[in-house]
Amino acid sequence: MRKIWAVIRREFVERIRTRWFWIMALLGPLFFAAVFVLPTVLAGGGGIRQIVVVDATTGSVGARITQLLNDSRVFRAVRVSAGGEVVIRSPAKWSRSGSAAF
Repeated sequence: MRKIWAVIRREFVERIRTRWFWIMALLGPLFFAAVFVLPTVLAGGGGIRQIVVVDATTGSVGARITQLLNDSRVFRAVRVSAGGEVVIRSPAKWSRSGSAAF
């Protein structure tokens, strides 16, 4: 058993003497953290998204969806009645600001 520990110790000492061991020991955790932090930082930008809810229902579904979207901190929703035809494009004042129409 003593011989096994001697071999393990020797191999460990040989590994930690190399330059790449220390480089990766320092940079490895940074790369690992970047994998989790960078997507979060990139996805966090953009501010409030403006959405137009086209409501063709007779009930209060569209109003409820608009209210839920407005309660969040991510969206600002405006409810538009569909009337007799389907709205394909949002009004000009929302199109310039990057709104999406559904």
